[in-house]
Amino acid sequence: MSLVVDASIIIAVLTNEKNKSNLIRVTVGEDLLAPSSLHREIGNAFSAMFKRNRITLEQAKKLWNIIP
Repeated sequence: MSLVVDASIIIAVLTNEKNKSNLIRVTVGEDLLAPSSLHREIGNAFSAMFKRNRITLEQAKKLWNIIP
């Protein structure tokens, strides 16, 4: 089955949010599809997280480098 993922799912997994294990469980072995805007959405989310002091610039860079 194909599942569409958005930035919120990717960020939840990258930032170890409490629902990370459940998200991984339901997506393992599935074909994951994403909108072409995914990278921009993730970048915007990291920017907002940085501005709200939820992550540092260094953390944002590290997380960004994980994304294929």
